[in-house]
Amino acid sequence: QKTAYEISTRDWSSDVCSSDLGDINVNAAVTTNLSSGQSATLNLVAQGNINFSSAGSISAGGGTRSLNVNLNAGTDVGGTNPPGTNASTITIAAGSSVDTGGGSFSATAKGAVALSALTVGGSLSVNSHGFAVTQVSPFSVVGNSTLNAGAGDITLTQGGNDFQGNV
Repeated sequence: QKTAYEISTRDWSSDVCSSDLGDINVNAAVTTNLSSGQSATLNLVAQGNINFSSAGSISAGGGTRSLNVNLNAGTDVGGTNPPGTNASTITIAAGSSVDTGGGSFSATAKGAVALSALTVGGSLSVNSHGFAVTQVSPFSVVGNSTLNAGAGDITLTQGGNDFQGNV
């Protein structure tokens, strides 16, 4: 069974996530209620930036669960243009984390992308459209990784990085 969840800036505001002027702010744990062996997709779609505070996290829930996480910043109001169309950033602060179980992770913005602890059982895809891609905590990625910063720098210097697929 596969379920898709899409959260956009016009959909919600709560203690876990908040929306302010087109930004999405993740301020607490986002977890799934998937059963073992199930998969789902979580799309965070922002007209502006996507920010995780140090208390913000996303988790598939452990075991054989798979959560495909897509962070799409800088879309237009009508959603007709792709992510990364408008100036935007994605920041996953130190202390926060994303664990997809067996799922994939993607982040698209038109600005700097700064990522914290990522545990990705599938593939990793990051596109900053010409701006820096950095990390503040190690990554563990089982699948292939695609990092595109155009003319921007890609700086992944954490000693505990574990890229098992092609980079």
